[in-house]
Amino acid sequence: MNRKPFIDGSSFHEGFSVWLTMWLRLLLGSLLFSLIIYVVAICLYVSHIDKEFEKVGLTKGSFRQYLINRYVYGSIGLNIKIRKAFKVNENKRLRGRNWRRFNQELEEYLLRVNGGKYSDMIPNSVSKVKKFGIVCGIISVCCSVLYIVLFSVLGGRLRREEFVRGARVLSGREFWAGVGRVGKRRLGVRVGGVVFPRGLELMHVMCYGTTGSGKSNLTGQWIEGVMGRKGRLGVLDRLVIYDVKGEFTAKFYREGDVLFYPFDERSVGWSFFNEIWDYADLEIYSKKLFAVPDRRNEYWYNAAKDVFRMILVYLWLTKARRGERVRNGDIADFVSLPLQQLVAILGQLPRQEQAALKHINRMDSNQAANIISILVERTSFFKYLVGMDGDFSFRWFVRDRGEERNMFLLNLSKYSTLFRPIMSFVIDVMIAEVLSRGDLEYLDSERVFFVIDELNSLFLMESLIDFVTQARIKGGALWATAQGPFKLMEIYGRELFYTIDNNF
Repeated sequence: MNRKPFIDGSSFHEGFSVWLTMWLRLLLGSLLFSLIIYVVAICLYVSHIDKEFEKVGLTKGSFRQYLINRYVYGSIGLNIKIRKAFKVNENKRLRGRNWRRFNQELEEYLLRVNGGKYSDMIPNSVSKVKKFGIVCGIISVCCSVLYIVLFSVLGGRLRREEFVRGARVLSGREFWAGVGRVGKRRLGVRVGGVVFPRGLELMHVMCYGTTGSGKSNLTGQWIEGVMGRKGRLGVLDRLVIYDVKGEFTAKFYREGDVLFYPFDERSVGWSFFNEIWDYADLEIYSKKLFAVPDRRNEYWYNAAKDVFRMILVYLWLTKARRGERVRNGDIADFVSLPLQQLVAILGQLPRQEQAALKHINRMDSNQAANIISILVERTSFFKYLVGMDGDFSFRWFVRDRGEERNMFLLNLSKYSTLFRPIMSFVIDVMIAEVLSRGDLEYLDSERVFFVIDELNSLFLMESLIDFVTQARIKGGALWATAQGPFKLMEIYGRELFYTIDNNF
């Protein structure tokens, strides 16, 4: 079936405007180029003639001043006085003369010197400059035409290039041409001048940029749009925001939302064992807390993880399984025990649970000291959680489909190193919980958005790899920012980094 070509008036106007602007800029550029050539050539030629006047006894620049007086000041017609004097062999000075008087006395001097030998010097010089100006004008016009031809040819070559793959900047019209059929526009979030379609939100977003490049401003607009949509249209969206500067918490936190930060009185009460629902969780969550930052030190972190798991097993058997509450202070007290006493207590566990003792049973060795050092480093935050015990559970927050509150994980830079392990842990726990949920029948029914400002400020989270590849059908999405890809590559390794990065 043959169809008549459809001409979009606005697109044609936009294209014509761009084309016209381009050619006007090219024309102005060529004129400026030719003008520069013309002026430079004339100035050099006048300076050359000026040297002939210097031989007669006149000060340098006398002929140049004569031309300016005659063709500039003469055209303006103002009563201008020449403050700069010229000196002749007769020691005559023409300071403060009117420009007409200046030229007149210069001509009279040339009539007197050497019996009028140089009386025609000025007319001849002016004639030479005029003829040279005509030649320069022709040359500059040719240069201007050559300028236009050269850049037109280069522009044609660039237009013949084809986009193969990779990232490129699109206009708003091009963007909508590609994504206009994805999702409902009324549910999209406006970021800057472009509406981000709801149908693309589950594909995850990564924003790279240096300090001051606008990552936080961009993220703040997106958060504001999601929250506004939630209140205006009743969309079942939840936000989990990891905030390293405090600006998102200050701007978007509302009474009733969940805030977790040990140094904030609004923080929810939480205990580590609130996330331990069965025996297998002891192994899983010990591993999450002791994620290995450097594969070269993998043994030391795995050994510290095994010792920490033994501590959790002991508390599980002696308290949790008996119905007693295990508090954060119990873990903090355990970790701070002298090594000899720690080994003695853990030695009371059933034999099958004592495998990790082989790492620290030689209490005078450097091996035991290194393992305990890592254990203390990754669990030092527990002493700041003493007295913060409560019933809140991060796992239940994600699992409860009726939960409508937003969550703010605050980790200000002053104490970011101290709370980096626990923040990485709770985010890892929650994104893993999203993956354990059942698939959504309708992807628009509900969503859990994780907004992580400065992803590179957290430890490696193993669940993140599965999250960016599998969370879409679960209603999970990630919006992350980072200074650049290199720190993330250092944390996750080259292969895992490319797996993560390719899914944004």
